[in-house]
Amino acid sequence: MEGVRTDVRVAVLSYLNTDWYIQQMKRPAYKSQPLPISMGDASYSQGNNDILYYNPNEAVKELDLKQFIGLVSQNSPLLRQSYGDGSQQVTTFPTSQFYLNVDTAAVKTLGIIPQDRQKQLVDRLDWSMGKRAIEKKNLVILDMIATNNWKRPIYFSSTVAPADYMNLQPYFQLEGMAYRLLPLKDPNYSPRGDEGYVEKPICYEELMKTFSYRGLNNATIFYDENNLRFPANYRDKFARLAAAYLAAGDKAKAKEVAEKCLAVMPDAAIPFDYYTPQLVPVLYAVGEKDQANAILDKLTARSIQILSYYQTHDGALFDDAQRGLVHALEREQVAALGIVEECP
Repeated sequence: MEGVRTDVRVAVLSYLNTDWYIQQMKRPAYKSQPLPISMGDASYSQGNNDILYYNPNEAVKELDLKQFIGLVSQNSPLLRQSYGDGSQQVTTFPTSQFYLNVDTAAVKTLGIIPQDRQKQLVDRLDWSMGKRAIEKKNLVILDMIATNNWKRPIYFSSTVAPADYMNLQPYFQLEGMAYRLLPLKDPNYSPRGDEGYVEKPICYEELMKTFSYRGLNNATIFYDENNLRFPANYRDKFARLAAAYLAAGDKAKAKEVAEKCLAVMPDAAIPFDYYTPQLVPVLYAVGEKDQANAILDKLTARSIQILSYYQTHDGALFDDAQRGLVHALEREQVAALGIVEECP
């Protein structure tokens, strides 16, 4: 990160589909060492391994990631498949089930495991790729994961398309606006829930002290649809941190985080969105019931009003917008159902 953390390397996923960019990542830059990419340039050259297709082999139930990277690097015939008239071949993968063995003793010496997560350290990562094709950018990431041996932190942006997480979310740790990949598995992880274990101290430091939210409380500034997506991501992380503190029994911190979120991004400047209902159960639990009810009432009325307007026009023109509003209403319903009123 030029001028900020010159020892950190940021890789743009879409660029990782190109050989010239991969070659750049394999060279040092400022204080950053080359990325831990083991394959030679030939494995990433244009037209080679652009896409690896799923070619199931019932005899292969699971695949060691390091072995897989080695076979790809060697252009092994075990992974090659002919197509067309048979004169050309592509690299494939025989199973969607991958694993990566972890040297837990070595990991412990690195000091990367939070004290309260020591028992969550696993000796093997297991996951299903969840993809019928592995793009070159995904292959590069898998290469780095297999080669790095946890010596350098690897993060995924929280705004990355879920497909590019490659179903590694059970091993994600949320740290601000990024997910760190660690050989830790949250026993409470749910594939239908949010990605990543919330590392509360780091998230608190980033969201409450480090990040700046300049102008997001200014109702005179117009934010178009694209710009509104960025504050929505911050709201999501605020809500998740507040919920994590609440689950840990720290109502004071939960309230502080929720109120900070509403203060730096008020509805008047950044209209309440799909993620805002996540704050409602927290606000109820910390005694801010009026504020919670106001959020639900405002979101519900606004969603119904806009949906009613769309119904007076050609609905196909507003499919995406309507889908978003319906999802927001569903979130509001979930939030309302999650509220437990205390009997007087």
